[in-house]
Amino acid sequence: MLKRTYITKEVKKYVEEYIIKNKLLPGSALPPEGEIASTLGVSRGSVREAVKALETLGIIEVKHGNGLFVREINFDVTLDVLSYNLYFDPSTLAELLQIRELLETRLVPEIINNIKQDDLEECKACLDEWKERIVKGLNFYELDMKFHLQLYRAVGNKILLELGRIFWIAYANAEKKYLPLKETSKEELFKSYEEHCKLLEAIEKRKPDIAGKLMYDHFRGIEKRLTRILKK
Repeated sequence: MLKRTYITKEVKKYVEEYIIKNKLLPGSALPPEGEIASTLGVSRGSVREAVKALETLGIIEVKHGNGLFVREINFDVTLDVLSYNLYFDPSTLAELLQIRELLETRLVPEIINNIKQDDLEECKACLDEWKERIVKGLNFYELDMKFHLQLYRAVGNKILLELGRIFWIAYANAEKKYLPLKETSKEELFKSYEEHCKLLEAIEKRKPDIAGKLMYDHFRGIEKRLTRILKK
């Protein structure tokens, strides 16, 4: 068993170095499993184990019938760890919220300097559908996430965008578990919606001071909701 584990690690290391050495980009094809096994003189079973490990880490993607490919930048492993911790320890939500606040409040000037009309229109479309869902009593978590990620996207930083996506998914999943939509009043839901409308208006008018203050106030509201979660 120890030898098999060692071989799997070596295969994994080979694939990682192959990607770097050949300067492969996301979407680039990798050699087939059989070719890797033949090159290294190992079993296909060892290669499959290494491939599974690399797939779990988000380094490669297996397209059945097509082969192995380099994946886009992602932090899926981080999402798994965060989701696990949040599921068993809701107090971790406070730390995750702090990270979100640091990111989003500091980004306001960058967003205002770089946001384009298309980004603004996407955010407005999110808000329109968001309002409809509140009226109908439907879930709108993905629209909240989409709104903020669209603001991140304006900055043009892929790693920031991916990290933001991970934080949002983990936080939203935990919030749905500990504070279901049915336990939040319509008044609270509309207040949050209106806060986002005002924030977008300040961003569109290129007013960083007002947008920053609105972002700060928005997080104070989330903190109140979080306090309710942690008291349960």
